[in-house]
Amino acid sequence: MRTYKETNKSDKGVAIGYCRCSTALQQTEGYSLEAQKEAIERYCAYEGIELLDTFYEVESGRKNDRAVVNEVLDQCELKNAKLVVARLDRFSRDVHFLTKVQRRRISFIAVDNPSADSMVLQILVSVAENESRIIGTRTK
Repeated sequence: MRTYKETNKSDKGVAIGYCRCSTALQQTEGYSLEAQKEAIERYCAYEGIELLDTFYEVESGRKNDRAVVNEVLDQCELKNAKLVVARLDRFSRDVHFLTKVQRRRISFIAVDNPSADSMVLQILVSVAENESRIIGTRTK
């Protein structure tokens, strides 16, 4: 029987990290790209997953046409890698976008809720989408 320390990283597969914040202000409010990167790195190290690369983007999570996230998804397919994000709302606040990703069969892990299955992810993104709508209304 192998212990955690004896586990070969390649046994758990490979991953690509994705970090996003919407504004420079979020960087100072604890959503920094660096903090997200550190959470992804800690998770992958703990789980024995080889982290191939991490991508960064400053863009709204409501947009589906984000260049960096679409590149990350393509790379995940190409390299058969898991997509790892620090927090689900850093990935997307759009249920339709999440559903399209799930249909591509890209393995997806949100460090803030790593055991969430596809249904739970859809519920959580629905909540994030609604929260985004409320924030938008309030700021207008």
